[in-house]
Amino acid sequence: TMTIIRSLSVYVGDVDEMAERYEHTFLINFSTYPEEIFGKIIKFMLYTLVPAGYIVHLPIKLIGDFNITKFLTLIFAISIYVIIAIVMFKKALKNYESGNSMALKG
Repeated sequence: TMTIIRSLSVYVGDVDEMAERYEHTFLINFSTYPEEIFGKIIKFMLYTLVPAGYIVHLPIKLIGDFNITKFLTLIFAISIYVIIAIVMFKKALKNYESGNSMALKG
């Protein structure tokens, strides 16, 4: 997720502060509390917008009680996030490169 957020800097400018807040506020805070204390909406966020569920909660569940379905879900989710990160990074890089070549030509 940090690759995705950092890739946005090409489009919106400096995202260092936003990335730090995201990392500290969402990832760390949601990762330190047990998943059971969160309501349905927050749990949905934990497994979509803030992948703390896939980073911390689901692996912990797998260690305690291995389930092939949960394991495959984890592998699938990680794959999706990696693909999104690669696509976002490549688009950002292409946008950054095209902006640099325009500046050199002008």
